[in-house]
Parts: sequence; C-alpha cells; structure tokens
Amino acid sequence: VRSYFLDMGGARGKAPAKEGETQAQVAPAAEEERAPSDGALPVPRKSLSRAYALWFLFPLLGAHHFYLGRDAHCVLHTLSLGFCGLGWLRDGWMLPSYVRIANEDPSLRQLWDLHAQLGQKRPRFGIIRYLCMAGVSIVFGFVLPLVLPAWSEDAGYSEQAQAYVETALSALGVALGVYVVGSIPPISSSFRAALVGAAAAAPIGAPDASKGLTLFSPLFAIVLFRWRARYSSPPQRRVRLSVRRRAAVVVGSVLLAWGVAGVALLQRGYVIDNKTGKTILIKDSLRHFFRSPLWKEMRQTAWRTCVEDLPREGWRGVWERIKESMDLTGATNARRVLGVSPTADFAEVKQAHRALVREHHPDKISRTATAAERQAAEERFREVQSAYETLSQLHRSASQDAADDAKDGVRSRPQQAGAGKSAGARPAGARAAPGPAERTEL
Repeated sequence: VRSYFLDMGGARGKAPAKEGETQAQVAPAAEEERAPSDGALPVPRKSLSRAYALWFLFPLLGAHHFYLGRDAHCVLHTLSLGFCGLGWLRDGWMLPSYVRIANEDPSLRQLWDLHAQLGQKRPRFGIIRYLCMAGVSIVFGFVLPLVLPAWSEDAGYSEQAQAYVETALSALGVALGVYVVGSIPPISSSFRAALVGAAAAAPIGAPDASKGLTLFSPLFAIVLFRWRARYSSPPQRRVRLSVRRRAAVVVGSVLLAWGVAGVALLQRGYVIDNKTGKTILIKDSLRHFFRSPLWKEMRQTAWRTCVEDLPREGWRGVWERIKESMDLTGATNARRVLGVSPTADFAEVKQAHRALVREHHPDKISRTATAAERQAAEERFREVQSAYETLSQLHRSASQDAADDAKDGVRSRPQQAGAGKSAGARPAGARAAPGPAERTEL
C-alpha cells in the first residue's frame, strides 16, 4: 500500500511514460527537472562509507555532519561533545537516513508530497527533536543573560531595568536554541516565529521580571516554530559557500558559543571559602590573583628564564632548573619543614628532626591547651615526621646507589689486573724483547 501511494505522490507533476518506456527511464528526466535553475553547480553525491569513516574517526568533532552539509548539527555536536556520546551512537544508526537527505533521494520527495496530499502540511517532529529543542533552548536561555555583570547599588541603572534586559536576552537565547535544533534538515522554519513565542511567554511566571527564563518560553517557542515548519530540500545541492567558508563559520560559531559561556562564568561564577563560608566571585578571585605576590614572582621568574637563563644555559639547563623548582622528589619542601639548609648532610637532618619531635610531640601539649591548639600541634608533628621520612628514603636510595657503584668498581679491578698480566706474560725461557741499547749493540 505504501509503495502504491509513493508512486502516486511521485507521479504528480511528471510526464506520463510512453509506450515501451519504463518508470526507471523517466526518473532521470525528473531528476533533471529538479536541477538548480540559478546556474549553481550541483554538489557530488555523498558516500555512506565516507560518512561512517568520519563518524568513527572523529566522534567528538561531528565531521560526518559537516561532510553531509549539516553545519548546524555539526556545531551542536561539537559543543555538546556528541551529546555526551549518546548522540554519536544515534548518528551511527541514522547515518543512512542522513545520506539519503543529503543526496535528495527521490523517495523522500515522494514521501513529502504524499504527506501534502493527505493534508499533513507540517512535517512530523520526532520525540528526540522535541527533547533536544527544549534542552538546548533552556541552556541557551539560561547562559545568555549571565554575560551581564551582576547588579549592584553602584550601577547607574535600576535593578528592574537589568531584569528586563536579562528577560530579553533569555528570550533571544531560547529562540536561538529552538531555531538551531529545529532547522536541522530536512525541516526548516522561521526564526521570527520562535522569537515571538519566546518573547511572549518569557514574562510569565516572573511578574517582577527578575527571572527571564521560564518553562513557558521554550514551550511557546516550540509551538510557533512547529506551526511555521516546512519540509525543505537540503542546501547541499547548491554551492552557496565553499568548504573553507563553511568550516570558518562552524569554527567561529563554536568559539563564539564557548566564549559566551566563558564570559558568563567569569561574570557570575563564584567559589565558596570553606573556612569562612563566604561567596567569592571568580572575577574578583582572578583580580586578586593577578595582584598577588605569587603572580608577580611567577612573572619575574618567567621573564628571567626567557631573557637571561635561556641564552646562557640553553634549553637543557633551563629544563633542569625547572625540574629542580618543581621539587618532584619533595626534598626541598622537606628541608624547609625541618629548617635545614639545602647543603646540610643527613646527620644535621637527624639532629633537626629530633629537636622538632621533642618540641611538637603530642605528649608535650599541656592539658590546658584548646582543641584548636592541640590539632595544630598534631598536624605540625605529622608534617615533621613526613618530611623526615621523605629525606630518609632519599638518603637510603642514594646510599644504595653508591654501594652498587662501589661493588661494580671492585668487580672491574680484577678483570683489569688479569688483562694486564695476560698482556705482560711470556713463556718460560723466552728472552725479553731487546731494549734500545741492545738493538744498538746488535
């Protein structure tokens, strides 16, 4: 039955087949009728094997979507890392359908015509498309208003004005999310419809306009977008942008989205101090960090390393200095805890350890000490013990290496002595080689 209706839908607008002419011979003529009339060159047909190769080799970049001309899908795939892997797995199942859409399979056109004949003017939306439209629109509508700095009393405008601006940005983000996801081929619609729906429903649930994003905004935007949706041919058959320009647009869109997210995190992100419980904005933390002595020391060290040490010591010397400053073995920090110099031997380390243990031993804590003082003394004692264990292990390792080197040296001496004896030995009764005087006499 489906084949019969497909034949009916595909036969609409075509010239009837002549006697002795099969439907397969009429199909190329119909394909030529759908060729671009504006002089644009058609794009070569897409290969399913190449699409699967790109799908397997670049799972997080969405290269298979870019190859099939689904640029918006590629951007969403890259931003969401393949929708946490679930979208990538679904693409492996849906790739044959994507390739048919990219190649403008005649059966798809016949199916769309059949829907129109049956009175279904609007395309069908799957549950996956609905869920993605709702999720992406909520995320966009939540992140976009956060690019504005938080309102304070020092601002030159009222809190109500900022709330209205955030509401407008929220509606714009919701409409953008609905449009980007909903316009993935083979469906297209109007961005204006999504924007009108999002803007009309944004103030609902927030009478004071302090909350720009509500659940009604994505819902209304999806409804109006669905009302204006139509089936459309994919744009791959018309060469509108070169591959380089398309790649530039995709990369620029991804960078712009991550940039907006970074600005939002910088403006509204915060950390909580565990000791005081206070909330500190990330932008304030970064400003304090760039003014701290640690940053100044790091900047001076980097300048001295690049300008002074690198020309004099070379890359190898600079790398050795960096490894020493990183304290990979922990010896520098351990000596600092014990209060000994970097050149002190292990006897001095033992002496400093005994003195600190006698001073900070838990038994030495007075009974009148508070719980905080007792805890601080115990932490200091554990720190001293850990530092001594670190230096002890390094000392034992160095001693073992020295002993192994000494054994290797002792073993090599008899071999050298035996080699000397064998070189200087001669048979009994043999006369030694004549010296210079004997040669002269001879």
